[in-house]
Amino acid sequence: MTIQGGTPPRGPGVSAPLSQRRQLSRLPPKDVFNNKMFMVGGWTRDDPSCPLEQFRPECNEWRAAARMVIRRGKVAVAALGGQIYAVGGADHVRCYSSVERYNPDTDSWSTDVAPLSSPRSGVSAVAMDGYLYAIGGHDGVAAVSAVERYDPRMNTWSKQRPMLSRRSGAAAAVLGGHLYVMGGSDGEVALDSGEETQRPGAKTYNPDTDSWSTDVAPLSSPRSGVSAVAMDGYLYAIGGHDGVAAVSTVER
Repeated sequence: MTIQGGTPPRGPGVSAPLSQRRQLSRLPPKDVFNNKMFMVGGWTRDDPSCPLEQFRPECNEWRAAARMVIRRGKVAVAALGGQIYAVGGADHVRCYSSVERYNPDTDSWSTDVAPLSSPRSGVSAVAMDGYLYAIGGHDGVAAVSAVERYDPRMNTWSKQRPMLSRRSGAAAAVLGGHLYVMGGSDGEVALDSGEETQRPGAKTYNPDTDSWSTDVAPLSSPRSGVSAVAMDGYLYAIGGHDGVAAVSTVER
């Protein structure tokens, strides 16, 4: 491989500087990978699954890690304080209120996290300002609008102001100090624009005033099971189900 920049040759036994040795590899240096990506849980064809896999960008592969203690699908996942929280979920029998925490340093799960106030699957989870928020979901009977906040220092959940509409399978993300929740289902159909508080657009939550706002432009179509991420000052809504079919739509 050619070294860019016309570096002069070196004698035998003399190592190139680190910056030059990096250019000799087909892969980026390991020290540039400061973040880790994990895939947690999900559904197999027949059963809820609880695997955990970590993506290793330096070798472009997924590696298995410790499995969750409780087998469940439709579980919410969020990172807080360098650890991963798995919140709620369900199997074919019941919904769960329990919460598990994964420590990537020890590759182990802990169940000593306080549970939600009620069982919920399809709940959304997001970390903001040192707290973990659990938003909406389905309690096995109906979609709910409940919002709870977890304090890792006290190991307690406290109820916050509920959303203005019931949402299960919604997406949540933090942008500009506000919490956005978008899409979802009312338990029967994907949310539509028939009512202001049930538009498929986002709801924003302001933790300083403990209030929700609906003055956010709607998505182009109702979607449940949508994913969301905030990046570079924008909010992205990805995929989901419009009530008829899965969609590949991406909006910013």
